[in-house]
Amino acid sequence: MLELPPLSIAEVERELSMGRVTSREFTEVALAEIAEPHDEGPATFLHVLAESARAEADAADAWRRAGRALPPLAGMILSVKDLFDIAGLPTTCGSKILWNAEPARKDATIVARLRAAGAVIIGRTNMTEFAYSGIGINPHFGTPRNRWRKSEHRVPGGSSSGAAVAVAENMCFASVGTDTGGSIRIPAAWNCLVGFKPSRGRVPTDGSFPLSPTLDTVGPIARTVADCRLIDQVMAGLPVGPGRERRFEGLRLGVLRTLVHDLIDPIVSNRFEQVVRKLSAKGAHVVDVVVPAVERVKEINALGSIGGAEAYHVHRNFLADADIAAAYDPRVRMRLERGRSISAADFIEMHAIRDAMAHAADAATHGFDAILAPTVAILPPRLGDLASDEKFSANNILALRNTMAFNLLDRPAVTLPLHLVGDEPVGMMVVGATGADADLLDVAEAVERVVVER
Repeated sequence: MLELPPLSIAEVERELSMGRVTSREFTEVALAEIAEPHDEGPATFLHVLAESARAEADAADAWRRAGRALPPLAGMILSVKDLFDIAGLPTTCGSKILWNAEPARKDATIVARLRAAGAVIIGRTNMTEFAYSGIGINPHFGTPRNRWRKSEHRVPGGSSSGAAVAVAENMCFASVGTDTGGSIRIPAAWNCLVGFKPSRGRVPTDGSFPLSPTLDTVGPIARTVADCRLIDQVMAGLPVGPGRERRFEGLRLGVLRTLVHDLIDPIVSNRFEQVVRKLSAKGAHVVDVVVPAVERVKEINALGSIGGAEAYHVHRNFLADADIAAAYDPRVRMRLERGRSISAADFIEMHAIRDAMAHAADAATHGFDAILAPTVAILPPRLGDLASDEKFSANNILALRNTMAFNLLDRPAVTLPLHLVGDEPVGMMVVGATGADADLLDVAEAVERVVVER
């Protein structure tokens, strides 16, 4: 039987263009994998769009047979997170609360753009309820297993848990998630994939359920930086094409030494440091960088966090209804309720601290082509080890800490996998300057050629 292989979009395009396989055949295999009751499909996808996916695949195959000019994602199987509107379906956000909500009247902008580019949207993926955790647990619909030590049920990372597992388990070629505090980069890193968080405002968020409008971003999870670039260009409404090839030798790379290495797992630390040494040996100018401003994230968190205040604002009417509030994941509800006590004065102060952080960090990192840091300080824990709220909270804080710093700074960031097959999943963030997303992707692609072994 045909299998959906772990291929990049460029490799899939080659298979399709040579006539070795059709998009419809790939789609049928993906649908069969998703439907397999004893594997990850049922916990990974909350809505499967079998009928429309087959029609989209057939259309792409017809274009190829006719020799027509093809849109950039023709026949590529993608999934989207369960908080993006799809016309005719309720937008459920990994929650039972919205399961019977009014169906969306139209596709979210990014879904419409992906479809216009020829993508086969195979379904919407599971997530932490309302996108509010970096661990990826969903008590309502199940938690898909991380491929690493699958028998131990290691968590997938969140909140875009299903998005990463769908790619890692070859149910689609790429996924779209959101990243408010790390929700693309954490699951991408923990599933040995590439994930891209853009600068805020680069990709439209309309038609997606918000968590924190100040921090929410939309980006891809895929197998290569080139795949992420292509999907980002489509979603951002930009001209599609390859980036500017950057020569690796001579890149100026700063290794962040503030906050992100505290309480780090020794395996993560050792792998990261090995790669840093490799980058230097291969010709990059690698310099340790201390950015005291990054420590100020602790001040924001002490006041309650910007995301916490805005998330409570989004959910306050639901939480005011006792019956609806009781239907939340208790851990999500607990974190949302914390936002109730954040004052307007504290909220304004948090934004002032954030602005000062950003200005100081810009000055401290000026002149570097990118900043490097471990994506996540810890390895994915076992689901069974997170039964207590204390264990869950401690792991959630550490999972989010490194990534969240760059959401607050509004820096675009790519996570690259630092692993061999079967090794522990460790990721490295390559971070760019605010608004310099295309430049960052160019640098990340150059770094990828040196450090990613496939």
